[in-house]
Amino acid sequence: MNSFRKAVLWLCLLMLFAAILVFMLENQQLTSISFLGMTTQPLPVSIFVATFMLGGILLGPLLAMAFKQRRNRT
Repeated sequence: MNSFRKAVLWLCLLMLFAAILVFMLENQQLTSISFLGMTTQPLPVSIFVATFMLGGILLGPLLAMAFKQRRNRT
């Protein structure tokens, strides 16, 4: 049963990788972002989306841990 779970996990990871690859290949239009007077150089849309998604994946749990620690102090 354990090997079946590993096979399903690898299959899910492979499907996720394939979906990300297709997304990156389909979103190659160049764009730039302007924020507070700063402008980035033109890059594919997929680079911006992947960067912001990765930032959210990393920042979300860190903020949750910080708020959880603050709540436990009181």
